[in-house]
Formats: sequence, structure tokens, C-alpha cells
Amino acid sequence: MSDPHISGAATASDSLIGMTIGRFLIKERLGLGGMGEVYRAEDTVLKRSVALKRIARQFRAENKYRERFLKEAERASSLSDQHIGAIYDVLEQQGEMFLVMEFVQGESLRKCMARPFSAEEFFNLATQCALALAAAHERAKSAGGRAEEHGCTVRSLASVHSPGR
Repeated sequence: MSDPHISGAATASDSLIGMTIGRFLIKERLGLGGMGEVYRAEDTVLKRSVALKRIARQFRAENKYRERFLKEAERASSLSDQHIGAIYDVLEQQGEMFLVMEFVQGESLRKCMARPFSAEEFFNLATQCALALAAAHERAKSAGGRAEEHGCTVRSLASVHSPGR
């Protein structure tokens, strides 16, 4: 029996594009990594784009990976900084786990690092990364923990000195 919160037909590649998960309509896949994949989705209630991170198929059934995924969400959700994407929620539907995150328009750090860029762009990027790491480190110090790597999206190579989000 299908879950009414997950609708649509998955393709042979197990893509979620076109499906609805909870109140989120999946629009496009943004990336694929070791722990899962990230999609852009439309929040049908708040009428905004969000990013949904889905735990990888090979890890869905194993508690240690599900706990790691939840721990990532917990740690990242405690961070509040203009250089770090916000975590809004965690969804569990039909044995799948999703992080609902702020959608940041821009280029992934992986894509950015795969192409040549100027010294100015490099220093701008390095500054953004350093500011994000500094914020995570300060939060970890105040919580008595340590900072860990999280997904990173470059907002804009020209925006590091721009005020606000």
C-alpha cells in the first residue's frame, strides 16, 4: 500500500523528481554524494523553494547511518549564520529519511572547485568557507563539541561582503 505523503512514480534511477513528499513537490535533483542526494523542492504551504537531502538507498535500513544522518541534522540545525544553510526539519516517510533545508541559489562548492577561477574569486570563496567554519567552530566550542563537515553551497562568488542573507 502506498503512503499518501509520497506520491508519483519513481523512475528506474530511483529519482524523486515529480513526486510529492509530505508537503514538498520535488522539482529537480541538485546533487549526489556519499550519504545521499539533494533535491530542490517547492514547499506547497509556504510557497518557497527548499532543499531536501535524502539518505542514500544503501544506508536507509541501517540504524547507525540513520542516526548519523539525524545527528548531522541536529548539529547543523544548531548553527545560525549567514554563511551556513539552515536546517528546517527532518521528515521520515515510508522508511526514507529527509532533511528539509534552506535552498541556497548558487553553485555547489564541488562544482565551483572543478573549474578555473581568478585569485579574487578564490579569496572570496576562501573567506566564505572560513566564516562558515568559524561560526561552526564557535558553536561547537560553546556546546563542548567539535565542528564537522556539512554540505557547502557558494551563495555567490561576489556576495561575501554583501550584508544579509
